[in-house]
Amino acid sequence: MLRPVVARHRLQKVRLDELNKFVPSPPFVPLVCQHHPQIAVRCANRVGKTRHVCFKAANHMVANPGSRWRFVGPNRAQVQDVSGLYLSQFLQPYLHRKCYYLEGKGWNTSTIILRNGSICQLKSYDDRPDTHAGSSFDGVVLDEPPPKPHFAENQARTIDRGGQFILTFTAVNRPVGWMRQIIEEQNWPQIVVPFRREHVPWYSAEKFDAMVDVFRSSPWQWAQRVDADWEGITEGRVYTGFTKQNVVSRYRLGTSRSVSVSTMAPPQAIRRPS
Repeated sequence: MLRPVVARHRLQKVRLDELNKFVPSPPFVPLVCQHHPQIAVRCANRVGKTRHVCFKAANHMVANPGSRWRFVGPNRAQVQDVSGLYLSQFLQPYLHRKCYYLEGKGWNTSTIILRNGSICQLKSYDDRPDTHAGSSFDGVVLDEPPPKPHFAENQARTIDRGGQFILTFTAVNRPVGWMRQIIEEQNWPQIVVPFRREHVPWYSAEKFDAMVDVFRSSPWQWAQRVDADWEGITEGRVYTGFTKQNVVSRYRLGTSRSVSVSTMAPPQAIRRPS
């Protein structure tokens, strides 16, 4: 049986390797290496986008004493259970003694502190936009599509320190047209990672096939969840006011033009995809 001191030492060596042994998936290498002021990382589901951006942040925090980062997720639970968990795995050996993570409960503080003075603040879209103001960071990560006020407030946080503003997202569950317009008009670097066998080497062939079957259950989001596209299709779309009861008449406009005028039936319930 190992003495406690020896056991702790060996456990620390294993944890130290987490940051050093992590090998980014090839399509994420530009994310890890680039230092552009804004980066959009548009991904399929289950390709490891959050884990990779956590690696990038953790690596920067450890290598640059006194650096400042912020992670913002869709809700407080996601920040703790997903981003928080990955950050804990990478940062465990470097944490300040008063800062710790408990799986299932999360961090004991809203700001992760390292022994070298680097910090990482954890926020969510559940927080009011004004609570995101007033600080400057070397990196701000918005994980999943944000509301407009949170986008604007957090983008401003990186200007003073010449930091990076990073969006990692799958284009579902929130309107993203306005965000796409900003990204394309301002020529942000875009990293696009679809769900492909070579992009998820940690999955066995059986698990990969099982995930594909899961994606097939929502074909209207296949393009976003599998191919990392901006938009999908709407299955079973109907025009709720157009029915067989529409009455169409023709009215003359002047001497050479005519227009069809429809008397619309009362709107009906939207038919959802089965």
